[in-house]
Amino acid sequence: MAKAETVKKSKKQKNLLWIFFITLMSIASVILLVVALSGVGKEMLVKSEITKHLKNRYGEDFIVGDVKLNGVGLGVKGIWQGKAHPVNNKDLTFYISKSDSTGKITDSYVSTVWSNIETMRSASGVRKIIPSAKLIKVRVGVDSDFSSILQNPLEMYSVVRERNQDKLAYTLVVITDGNTNNVADKLFKSICYLNASGLQKIDLLYAEQSGGRKMYGRSCSTDALSSIEDINKCISDKVVIDQEDI
Repeated sequence: MAKAETVKKSKKQKNLLWIFFITLMSIASVILLVVALSGVGKEMLVKSEITKHLKNRYGEDFIVGDVKLNGVGLGVKGIWQGKAHPVNNKDLTFYISKSDSTGKITDSYVSTVWSNIETMRSASGVRKIIPSAKLIKVRVGVDSDFSSILQNPLEMYSVVRERNQDKLAYTLVVITDGNTNNVADKLFKSICYLNASGLQKIDLLYAEQSGGRKMYGRSCSTDALSSIEDINKCISDKVVIDQEDI
């Protein structure tokens, strides 16, 4: 009789343990679901805030892609980062970010638009110097404090290009298949051509891509572009170039 009661008591304890375990798992699942939903809700809120900010600043509609919270740590809220583009022009994709602590929103739309304008303006001249190039692009960097106070910044590039070179920085991007002869000489002539057209602070990103998708090259600062020898020295020690850097 005592043995039967012991077995019965043991089964009851096991049942209670299973009930406790199932209850605990259910609570954990609910907590995870709430956290997940709150994260999704926060992302949607951030996207909405960025979309309104871009609309107010540039007077046109934008599509903001997925945003992710990066840089979160102990006592650090991190930064929401993603990409956006005008509703009618996906080719003008640019970076956006929002500080989770200060709420400040920044974007590279002006830089992206002005880079397209400068590329259309200057790439043909560079291509005459390097006809074998697979890609030629001129990126325009804009002082963030300066771009934030411009009126109609997307319509003012020609004026800023002429009068405010101290607020701009450029990067000549050249991709070849690796078979270009005297490439350092051609890159030096390209930099000189851009200087003659009015551009002052110019960096260089040179890479070679043959066969596969990987590119090997080097970024060179303005100080390393003063001679053919300097350029040749800079680009001789090549590393893998990420597509995001192009």
